[in-house]
Amino acid sequence: MVLYRALAAAVVAVLVLAGCAPRGGVAAYVDGEPIAEGALAETVRDIAPFSDAPARTILHALIVSPAWIEAAGATGVGVSEQDGRDFLDQLAREAGNEVDQASYGAGLVAIAQMQAARERAAALGVADALTQAADALVRQSEVEVNPRYGEWAVRDVAPLLHPWFVGLPPGIR
Repeated sequence: MVLYRALAAAVVAVLVLAGCAPRGGVAAYVDGEPIAEGALAETVRDIAPFSDAPARTILHALIVSPAWIEAAGATGVGVSEQDGRDFLDQLAREAGNEVDQASYGAGLVAIAQMQAARERAAALGVADALTQAADALVRQSEVEVNPRYGEWAVRDVAPLLHPWFVGLPPGIR
């Protein structure tokens, strides 16, 4: 009987703890919406010609870019997906790379939209207003990051250093 109770308690503890972490295959949740590890891996691959940022930095950009895009619209510097694609084309040309808009994944385009909005806001003198509006939206978001990528902080996904850390899934650095 004691063994049964101990086993039952252990099972309940595991189930409760499992409910606290993002489910397998999910890098993060933003307001209940998942960012799949596959989408993160795709964005890491897509962004490689433009940046060698680590996966946790790209994950942070994927988490905050919708807030920045929404804030851009609210501050008068709205950007479309095409603006994001055009921003990437410009970067590709500056680097001497071939432009191939068909190869731009959704995550890369969203990050490019955020960057295009920042540039447009700076050119129009409303960068501070955009930053404040975006920060307010990000702070209102409920974000849960898979511990293998780090710990959520408004300014980044901070690395976690735990002895049980098993590393990132294949294809993500």
